[in-house]
Amino acid sequence: METRVSRLQVPIHLQCELVDQLIVPLLLYVSEVWGFHKLDQIEVLHKMFLKHLLSVNKHIANCIIYIEFGWHRLDLKINMRIFTFLGGFNKW
Repeated sequence: METRVSRLQVPIHLQCELVDQLIVPLLLYVSEVWGFHKLDQIEVLHKMFLKHLLSVNKHIANCIIYIEFGWHRLDLKINMRIFTFLGGFNKW
């Protein structure tokens, strides 16, 4: 996929949008059920992609990457999904 994207010369903002709309939902699929069990692996994959996209060293602080993209860690999204899922049980 990397070579195909580089051949097409897709702008960074469009690559980010594609990842945010296509890849992140796949990574978070049913995360409200499995919770935090796979979180570390998913976060590593997400950060690796962002650092690769910016062509920066893998030792760059993660907070700088998130600030540059204006994104948040995926665990915050997972927490919201879990709380929303568990909040639905209170209605029964």
